[in-house]
Amino acid sequence: MSRRIIIIVLSFLFGGMLAAQQKGIPSKWTFHSVNQFGLLQGESKAAFNLQSVNGFQYNNFFAGLGAGLDYYKYKSIPLFAELRKYFGKSANQFFVYADAGVHFVWEKKNNTDYPYLSAEKYPPGFYGNAGIGYKAGSKNGMGFLLSAGYSYKRVNDRQQQDSCPFSGPCYLQTNTYQYDLNRLAIQIGWMF
Repeated sequence: MSRRIIIIVLSFLFGGMLAAQQKGIPSKWTFHSVNQFGLLQGESKAAFNLQSVNGFQYNNFFAGLGAGLDYYKYKSIPLFAELRKYFGKSANQFFVYADAGVHFVWEKKNNTDYPYLSAEKYPPGFYGNAGIGYKAGSKNGMGFLLSAGYSYKRVNDRQQQDSCPFSGPCYLQTNTYQYDLNRLAIQIGWMF
């Protein structure tokens, strides 16, 4: 299952590369693919993430849809929309960005510590990201990216267990735990 998810995400990453290579009629609307690798640091140990955002730029505004891999605390796949605003008209520009969407946990927990749990599920949770960055680019729109920001994801952990008090009738008890994971994100990438 995890191998299929990784193949789907990588296909999405490289699909944007192929679409960006198409030559068409020049216009103010330009297709771009933003591919980034980063480190996430919060209360837990540091972890890495990958992102690919594919969308269109009009003047200094960029909007696109993205997917990625997030390995912080719980391995997950975020799917999100991104907005960017570039400042200036030169090839080298500062920018601000914001992402919002959902993420899907694809990690299975080993319940050897809690053998009484009969099932553990992770419903989709909120994913968000915002920050500032710098693009060292060329006149054709390609460029090297460096950014820093704040990243957030909420993990909903739903645990079910069988409960048989005093050998009476058994029932299924469900507990839901929410974890708010606040992280600092530093990313490098390439835009084409």
